Amino acid sequence: MENARGMCADGAGNMRGENKGCGKRLQRKYPKSIYLWCTSHQLNRVIVQSSKNILIQNMMTMADKVAKFFYNSPNNQKVLTDIVLNDPNKTAREKDKLKLMCRTRWVERHDAFETHLQLYSYVVETLTTISQSPNYNRDARSDSESLLRGITDFSYIATLVLTSKIMGYLKELSEKLQKPSLDVGSAMELVDTVQKCLQQVREDIDRYNNRWYQEAKEMANSVDAEEKVPRVAKRQTQRPNYQVEDAKDYYKKAVLIQFVDFLLSEMEDRFSALQCQAVKALRLVPETFLSQHGQKISSEDFEFYLSDIEGIALEQELHSWKVFWSNKPERPKTISETLHAVGDNFSNIVKILKIAATFPVTSCSCERSISALKRLKTFNRSTMKEERMNGLAHLMIHRECIINTDDVVQQFANAKPRRLHFNSFMSR
Repeated sequence: MENARGMCADGAGNMRGENKGCGKRLQRKYPKSIYLWCTSHQLNRVIVQSSKNILIQNMMTMADKVAKFFYNSPNNQKVLTDIVLNDPNKTAREKDKLKLMCRTRWVERHDAFETHLQLYSYVVETLTTISQSPNYNRDARSDSESLLRGITDFSYIATLVLTSKIMGYLKELSEKLQKPSLDVGSAMELVDTVQKCLQQVREDIDRYNNRWYQEAKEMANSVDAEEKVPRVAKRQTQRPNYQVEDAKDYYKKAVLIQFVDFLLSEMEDRFSALQCQAVKALRLVPETFLSQHGQKISSEDFEFYLSDIEGIALEQELHSWKVFWSNKPERPKTISETLHAVGDNFSNIVKILKIAATFPVTSCSCERSISALKRLKTFNRSTMKEERMNGLAHLMIHRECIINTDDVVQQFANAKPRRLHFNSFMSR
């Protein structure tokens, strides 16, 4: 643990607590071990805080109800599947099953939005068929009719389209932040890219709103949904109450602007610590190092790493580093590219870059192993002890290893005296 330079976990109180949190306790004992909040969890909290808009919440609730309507009934799902497969215009990319809204990982909801948009016309046709068919019971017809009214409302359609467009910017980011090989510099670049994209959308909000709102209108026209502004009142405080002339301006203010502004604000607040840790290491990347425009970089900027390097010649090594890359036409832009380019030269700078490259960015891999534990420790094995569970886990992880069954039985037979002769039993 003396060599630990970083630890990554979620933002739960038992890990992040200022006094008794696990991260704080470890940092008191090992001051060089920096606690970093998992970037994937941070992105998840960004979306949670940004999605508190009442229109977005209502849309997500309705979409989840529709998905559960088919998920909980094989008969309803069969009707939807038949309608999708019998469509001659169906493309190979279209699926035949809706996805549920994930309760914990909000960053995974963009897949549910995409599937819902692809199957929207089929879902409307399916709900119409079930609500008008005498072959279904009264509850099924009533539920399908209620859901049909909800998803054919223009407020639902406009909110679904606008929200899915913004969530599309976060899809690739959420996937990349879950990779175990991601370093802190690359993570910061990904976050910065998404922030710049959202900032451009905010600055040119009218152009993006016109294009996306037109898609929502075409989607509404396909199901004969009336374009209208929700009812507003002077003293209304429980939902967006904008005094506008048309529906396009209403949903621009009530959904698009609010969602983008909240995302930008939350990303700026929650990813600031990540940027502080990454900037120190990124200063040594040649492309950044030589683009400081006269800004002096000294050994004092790397006090955190002084106990890990040898000698006191870091100042001279930084000077040599600058001269070395000034004569190169092509310069690395990331930490990994820099390490591959220099090899064993510049030992102190290489050590600093290696430490920075190993700063943990995400804890998703650890959590996946916990989620996969239920494959071994099922409900029928709830009383299994740790020794047997570890043995089964090793068998599952190292499945490429060949196990001799006879040797296992022989070892079990010799463990203690037994009346049953296992050798003769196996030889039969």
